[in-house]
Amino acid sequence: MDESGAPTDVPARVTWRDREWTRTARRRYDPEASADLSNVIAATIADAGDVVPTGLPGPPLYECIDIDAVTRFVENGGNPGAGRRDSVRFGHDGSLVEVRADGWVSVFAPIDDAD
Repeated sequence: MDESGAPTDVPARVTWRDREWTRTARRRYDPEASADLSNVIAATIADAGDVVPTGLPGPPLYECIDIDAVTRFVENGGNPGAGRRDSVRFGHDGSLVEVRADGWVSVFAPIDDAD
């Protein structure tokens, strides 16, 4: 864990769909807290875009991902039936969003757009 409590095995750069991406924001989803996962995802996307969550560009989250399925994925600690998959990734308005089974939500920008 780093000073923010984030796991150190979360890379700052990832490859997805044959592109390199760099992390621009991350937050932790805690199922015991009052915020639901969709709010944490929206807040993380807002952090990355330097906007308020109610002013997110692009489509609503429910058009990009089945939020109930992702919430179950996190609450169940991943998907053991799929070779112990530890994250779900999806695109949102040109960004990559990754939700890990441990509750960490990260937003990545394409390397060529993040510089």
